[in-house]
Amino acid sequence: MPRYIYDALTNPNFVVNAPVFRDLLGVSRALPDDDLQRSRFRLPAGFVMNVYAEGIPLARLMKVTPRGDVLVTQPRKRRVVLLVRDADRDGRADGQRVLLGDLHLPHGVELVGDQLFVAGPGYILRVGFDVEAGRLIGAPQIFASLPETMGHSARPLRLGPDGWLYTAIGADCNVCEPTTERDQAILRFDLVTGREEIVATGFRNVAHFDWHPETNAMYATEAGVDYAGEDFPREELNEIETGRFYGFPYLHGPGYLDPECPSGHRATRNESRERHLRSTPSPRTAPPSASPSCVIPGFPATIAAAHSSC
Repeated sequence: MPRYIYDALTNPNFVVNAPVFRDLLGVSRALPDDDLQRSRFRLPAGFVMNVYAEGIPLARLMKVTPRGDVLVTQPRKRRVVLLVRDADRDGRADGQRVLLGDLHLPHGVELVGDQLFVAGPGYILRVGFDVEAGRLIGAPQIFASLPETMGHSARPLRLGPDGWLYTAIGADCNVCEPTTERDQAILRFDLVTGREEIVATGFRNVAHFDWHPETNAMYATEAGVDYAGEDFPREELNEIETGRFYGFPYLHGPGYLDPECPSGHRATRNESRERHLRSTPSPRTAPPSASPSCVIPGFPATIAAAHSSC
C-alpha cells in the first residue's frame, strides 16, 4: 500500500464522507475535451496559448531556470521533471526527462544559485544543480525536516527577498487545532545555518506565496474548509505580516466564527491581523456571523481572531 494512502487511513482526523478515490488515490474525473478547456480561457490582446509539453499528469509547481529549462513537480508520480528549454522557438519544450525520482509527494521546488531545493511532507531536500547542463551534482541531502502532516501535504517553497527559504505547513485535517507550533504555519529557514523561524500561523492550507517586486510585501493564498457548501467559505489572498495569526481553525472568513469553536475561547475584534486583499465572490449570502464566544490559546491577547476587509 502506498505510504500516502496508509497515512491518510490511519489519520485520526480522517473524514469518512470525503471523496475517497480523489483524495486518497489521486483519481479525478476526466478532463473536458480540448475545445471546452480552451473556451474557458480569456487572453489579453496580443497573447496566444499553446501546449508547451505533454505527458506530465498531475503536475503541481514549476520553476524556470536561468537557462530557460522548466522544473516541474509531480507529487503523485513521486518525481521532479525537467522540460528542456525551447531553443528552436517552436513554442514547445525541446525534450523532457526525470530529474529526481522516488520522492515522497514532492511539491515545492526552488533554485538558489547552483543548489536545488525540493519540499514534501517531512522534508526539504537540497542537491547541487548544473544550470547550463540541466543535471544534478552529487546526491540529494536533507536540508530540513518538516512535519509529515498528510491532511494537506503541499509544501510550497520559495526564496524570499530576505535570503531565507520559505515553506508552509497545512492542517492535518479539514478543521482541527494545531498539534505543534509548526503546524498550520508559514516557516522560513536560514540557508547558511539551517535555523528555522515561524513567520505566521493560523492557516488551513497555503498552496503558494510570493512577494511584491517593489515593496517586498508577502502574499499567500489560503484554501478554506471543505464540505461547507459550494460557495462558502471564500478563498483568500492574504498579505502576510510576521508574527500574526490568521484565524484558522476558529475563523473562516470576515466575521464568521466556527460554530463549533471550543468553549471558553472568545474572538476579539481589537485589531485584525489579516488583510483580505482578494477573495472569490460568493453569489450566495455567507452564513451569519456566529456569536463571538470563541482569546485563542497560545497567542497574545492583542492578536485578534477577527478579520477585516480592505
